[in-house]
Amino acid sequence: MVKVVLIIVALGLTIFALIDVWQVPPADVRGGSRFLWTLAILLLPVVGALLWLFLGRYPEDGPRYLGPDDDPDFLRGTPQ
Repeated sequence: MVKVVLIIVALGLTIFALIDVWQVPPADVRGGSRFLWTLAILLLPVVGALLWLFLGRYPEDGPRYLGPDDDPDFLRGTPQ
């Protein structure tokens, strides 16, 4: 049973990394091309996926979404 869970986790991580490689803008790919990262992920399923997630893309500049209580423009328009 443990082997099945590990296989499912490894497969899920590999699929997630492959999808992420092709959704990141080309300018944000670090350390090679998308094709090379795809090969690394497929040839080294868990290691390649972890390398991609930690080293393969540049970190994002900031949060994608601000909640209303974190947005200064929104807070200026609300009554105190």
